[in-house]
Amino acid sequence: VFHKSFFIPAVLLRTAGEAIAVVFIFLALIHSAFTSVSAILQTLPLLLTLISFLFLGEKVGIHRILAVVIGFAGVLLIIRPGVDSFDVFSLYAVAAVIGMAMRDIGSRLSPTSISASMLALYGAMTFVVIGLVMMWSEGTKTLSMESSGYLVAMILCASSGTYYATKAMRSGELSVVSPMRYTRLLFGLLVGVFILQEQVDLYMLLGSAIVVFAGLYVLYREQLHRADRT
Repeated sequence: VFHKSFFIPAVLLRTAGEAIAVVFIFLALIHSAFTSVSAILQTLPLLLTLISFLFLGEKVGIHRILAVVIGFAGVLLIIRPGVDSFDVFSLYAVAAVIGMAMRDIGSRLSPTSISASMLALYGAMTFVVIGLVMMWSEGTKTLSMESSGYLVAMILCASSGTYYATKAMRSGELSVVSPMRYTRLLFGLLVGVFILQEQVDLYMLLGSAIVVFAGLYVLYREQLHRADRT
């Protein structure tokens, strides 16, 4: 299965990033509040902008840089390091965002000759290896029918989401694809509050709003920048 294309640096970056993202998202969801994790994950567009500026040579103006800084300040409001309510496990979500950024940059840099389904397959095979290692180190447990149903549903949703996210990132208009990410925050808040019965405070809502508006402003400035070039 691991064709020579798997060892192309961009593909390796994408696959490693996806593995990091999945592992730390699971850890974050297990140990931290669902609403907090959903909010922190929305910083991905901001991190992609920062990486493009620092490592890919993309020209990023002062407006976008300030928006990125303000967005990360919103994250600090959500996780609140140094105060009594600080949840150290929320840092798992931060690590997941870094992995997701690696995945998206790798998807963007991967040769177009490699299909989105093949990139998704490489990621899936990596998950199998990680799962086998975890089974060997932690042992296995017999799942109930209910747990098995949840697991199958999760696999189907995650596989479909990974495939279509990769396809959209490679072939879709960034101005159309990027805003769709923020719908996850809405669904995350709804699930966290109404299904998981989590408490959402003012700092959480304010930090989430800052992250979303900063991300949308970055997208707006990117569109202006592209319009000026054309």
